[in-house]
Amino acid sequence: MSVKGQTIMAKDVKLPVLDPEVDGENTARAMRQRLGAQLRPISISPSLVVYLDQVKRARFIARWNEALQTK
Repeated sequence: MSVKGQTIMAKDVKLPVLDPEVDGENTARAMRQRLGAQLRPISISPSLVVYLDQVKRARFIARWNEALQTK
């Protein structure tokens, strides 16, 4: 995503962004300063939901998709 798009995400949508050119409290740099070693990426793969039963898996995926939608 462009710097302009990530700036909009960080300031208006309040979602975290990764681009080092974007400033603000919702950037990876700011989160690293606040959280230090506590901040670790989550690997997105099938192993993330492998131990969930079908109902929990479907609920997790639905919540994940809902979180990614803009409001």
